[in-house]
Amino acid sequence: MLKIYFGHTEDELGIADGWFDNQLSDEYYCTEFSKRVIKEIDNSDVVNENMVLSPVLGGIPITGVSSGAKGLIVMKYTDKLVNLVSLGDNCIPLLLEILEENQEHCLISARFVSLYQYGWDKPILVLNNNTVVNNHMELLKVYSDISNES
Repeated sequence: MLKIYFGHTEDELGIADGWFDNQLSDEYYCTEFSKRVIKEIDNSDVVNENMVLSPVLGGIPITGVSSGAKGLIVMKYTDKLVNLVSLGDNCIPLLLEILEENQEHCLISARFVSLYQYGWDKPILVLNNNTVVNNHMELLKVYSDISNES
């Protein structure tokens, strides 16, 4: 089951950039999924583990890709708790794909996200209060209750 935490935790990657840039193994930079993420999110092509070809910036290091692309790649290949703050709306289809494939492993942290509005149709465990929600209205109610407690 997908697990979500509203707010911030000590273990989360607020923005995945630093972890991606300094900790993620080079082998994950050139996977088919990573190439697809960088193509769909940044409109750029991975040349090799050190270089990406951007239509705007030209040749850039792999560390120059967007925070959204980095966050998705870190979520796909690690068990890190990634905050969704750096993921734009263009990241949602790929996020849903990652979550669908790997629900047992995925933890996300967010100020607010309604995955149900983007097509998610499975239960979500809200870790703040150990409540399972099954739809958009239930998620809004739990989010509201948690927000009012803060």
